[in-house]
Amino acid sequence: IQELWTDGKNWDMEERARRRRAVVNSYVAVFAPAVAFSGVQLTLSIGGFLVFLIGLKISGRGYADIVELSGVLPPLQGLLDKLDASWGDAAIALLLVELSAPLLIAAALAASPAATTALQAKLTEMDLDADGLNARIEKVLADTTD
Repeated sequence: IQELWTDGKNWDMEERARRRRAVVNSYVAVFAPAVAFSGVQLTLSIGGFLVFLIGLKISGRGYADIVELSGVLPPLQGLLDKLDASWGDAAIALLLVELSAPLLIAAALAASPAATTALQAKLTEMDLDADGLNARIEKVLADTTD
């Protein structure tokens, strides 16, 4: 990209278009897998959080047990009593998501190829793949430079 900005003004129109297309192609080739992985990872993390939180609510275990166990240290129990149990359970669920992160990342890596394929198909359908983006850029350039 820096080369486009610094040396691009010295290139003819064909060279400039060829290099711009290469940048767009590289960007899309990296963008789709990165977005797919991030989306899968976020979905798994939120799903895990909700599963853990619901599990805590259904089992009746969680923050209330920690407060009860903290009775051996009255100052700690006094601090923990001030926090709403729902927030405490949410903190425990978040901790469980963090502890299960290696499994969630492995699952995200396993699911990412299918998600990438689906995203690339959607981008192609919406004409936002590399060819579609290059065509749009060329149309805008043609409309604005004539």
